[in-house]
Amino acid sequence: MEIAPTVIGGRSIRDGKDRSGPHLTFTGDAWQAFLLDVKSREFDR
Repeated sequence: MEIAPTVIGGRSIRDGKDRSGPHLTFTGDAWQAFLLDVKSREFDR
């Protein structure tokens, strides 16, 4: 996984093994919300 900042303060994420494949782009606010959910274990099974 590779994470890179965008020019508007968000983040883009892609599979580092498939650089020509799809990517996800988050706004800054969405990225912060995602990080909070990860830290609070929102995605644990």
